[in-house]
Amino acid sequence: MGLARYWDAQTLASNSFRVIVWVYLRVIPSPRLTFSIPVLYALYLGTWITAIFSQPTSSPTVKFEELATDTAEKDVQDLSENGDTRQAVSSPKPPHGTLSTLALSLPTSSLGLRSIVLLINTLLLLGTLDFVTQPSREPASSLIFTRLGAVDPDGAKVIVRWPEADQGALRIVWRETAIGSATSTVVWKNGPVVYLRNETDWVGVGRIGGLWPSTSYEYRLAYKNSTHLPYPSSPIPFRTFPDPRLATGNHFKFVVSSCMLPNFPYLPFNGDRIRGFDLLSDYIWPSDNGGTPHVVTATEPPDPVAEAQPQAPVNDNTISSEEAMSQEIPSTSGKVVSADMNDSTSVSLPTPSPASVLLSDPSIAHTEFMLLLGDFIYAEVPWYGGNDIEMYRRLYRRTYDSPSFRKVYERLPILNIYDDHEIINNFIGQSNASTEPFPNAASAYYSYNGQGNYDPIIKGGNYYEFRYADRTLPTPLTPFDEPLRYGDVAFFVLDTRLYRSGEITQEGEKKSMLGEPQLSALYEWLDRVNTTTTFKFIVSSVPFNSLWSHDAQVDSWAAYLDERDALLTVLDTIPNVFVLSGDRHEFAAIEFLGGKVVEFSTSPFSAFYIPIVRTLRSRSKTFFEKRVQRVDVDETGQEVVRHEVEMVPKERVLKYLPLGNYKWSAFEIDTTDRQKPILKLEVLINGRTEWRHTIIGEPVKLKSSNALGTQITRGLKGALGKIGLSPAKWF
Repeated sequence: MGLARYWDAQTLASNSFRVIVWVYLRVIPSPRLTFSIPVLYALYLGTWITAIFSQPTSSPTVKFEELATDTAEKDVQDLSENGDTRQAVSSPKPPHGTLSTLALSLPTSSLGLRSIVLLINTLLLLGTLDFVTQPSREPASSLIFTRLGAVDPDGAKVIVRWPEADQGALRIVWRETAIGSATSTVVWKNGPVVYLRNETDWVGVGRIGGLWPSTSYEYRLAYKNSTHLPYPSSPIPFRTFPDPRLATGNHFKFVVSSCMLPNFPYLPFNGDRIRGFDLLSDYIWPSDNGGTPHVVTATEPPDPVAEAQPQAPVNDNTISSEEAMSQEIPSTSGKVVSADMNDSTSVSLPTPSPASVLLSDPSIAHTEFMLLLGDFIYAEVPWYGGNDIEMYRRLYRRTYDSPSFRKVYERLPILNIYDDHEIINNFIGQSNASTEPFPNAASAYYSYNGQGNYDPIIKGGNYYEFRYADRTLPTPLTPFDEPLRYGDVAFFVLDTRLYRSGEITQEGEKKSMLGEPQLSALYEWLDRVNTTTTFKFIVSSVPFNSLWSHDAQVDSWAAYLDERDALLTVLDTIPNVFVLSGDRHEFAAIEFLGGKVVEFSTSPFSAFYIPIVRTLRSRSKTFFEKRVQRVDVDETGQEVVRHEVEMVPKERVLKYLPLGNYKWSAFEIDTTDRQKPILKLEVLINGRTEWRHTIIGEPVKLKSSNALGTQITRGLKGALGKIGLSPAKWF
């Protein structure tokens, strides 16, 4: 029978269709494939119909013989002996089994089998249509939700969506969570009125102010007359940040990731599922799942002190890593400890909810907020619905309508910055907010995500730092403005889309990722936090390194190396600087300048990844002169200090974890020991811890102050509150 036994036009069309559908629904939903799938199905259907007319239909007995494997010849003989005229000619034994024929669409003369193959392919087409049309079929226009955004020592932002609310407004009521007594006896206090308009898709924000640092509260939604609304059914808990002017140090966690696409990889009847949030919820609040603490298999990290090597440079945060199940380049210094999850040792990692009121164990780091670094929606994946504000809003509503997301954002403050897919793929704004489709995309982003962040540094902008969330920020910043930091940790969140230059610039014009105003604000922030903050985090939606290839060479900082290298020169003089990034749908830890600066790039949170192609180089081609200090002992027993210069790669990969649809990084910060500030990183992929990393930071002498707000007793707080004195007057 030759090749025709295994291959014909119908088989080729069917298998091509199936492979493309599998890639589209389970690997990467490229817009290029969106319209090729119905075309391939039409080609397959054409070959199926053609086969009907070009080949005689099998008789019932032939069908029977086609499906039989062991008794076909006996059945034919029995029919002939009984004079059954339905069987005139004996058919040969079928060349393929039933399952292989259905699975591989192999050639068959059985109309029944070919019909089953047609049914399977039709179901695959319907699954594709379900995935593509889900946002349009279920626009979630009646969505109601509330969540926490920026939290301060003395307040918190609350975001609300309530379509066609009574009188176009509702009120936030709040109260302090009582300790040692029934919370229900605490009187609700009237908070801000949130105005909801159709122009903002019924989304508004209000800030609860006049709160105490490091204190647990809860809020509800109410009518303007303070009568409670039915949603939320129970109060939403939150906890204010500590007073940043106290030099006592802090111990907390936060979570970082980017890139999410609902119901991907695709599963039927799960259109509102975002699996990454299901896994994150299990990680942060394990008690919600039967009370079992989050357990991972891990290798216990060695003692950082024992791990230190005498040749390690002074005050240098270089990193050493162990061999692991993923690609990794070991570092040379012992100031950092890494561990991979290849061992069977069980390690319990209880991480209670920030709603917990009794924070009795300071050794437990509570997850206090989440940073989403862009690609919150995918405007053009699986297809672009056009430059229409309702299209953008519909995608945000779909995400917030997800039960997976709701069980996280109703309990954990979420901070955001956009990347390209909130607008359109590889968007370049060139400092022009009128560049299409930015106006409609930015309006939808601001309604749902932007207004919940800390107030922007410039009016109408989107880049911000963690600071006291004054409703009106003086512009430009004055020397009297004190940066807000979580305890003694500061964040600067960049906008890497609106202000970046195009690939082609005018003669004499330098390419810029940030634009002059934002770059100046970043340098000013670095100057202010240099000696006032232990750990500094620069948040970039795109990778800071230049090691990723392909489109990253034009879409990340790799295309703006002059500006990036100038910034690195400054960062080389500042202790404990880290860059947080996303976008590449892989995880990588990369050190710059021999470990002086470290980038952690994490994605996707809940989306696709490329299972085969690897695009990250292990190190840069350029090298850096690293000055190190070594201490030797001479023949007389005296210590001799030698200063040497080493040539190290300017950029080098410390850890590379490319696989997995669901990734996030959990950072644990502990500055309670000022001489030994610690950053611990835990990278989770598909709900399992794959890498742990510990960095011993450089001690920074911080400014101290007498912040009354966190030193007075609860009883005195209540007494002062009764006479109308606000804690904001002391800090």
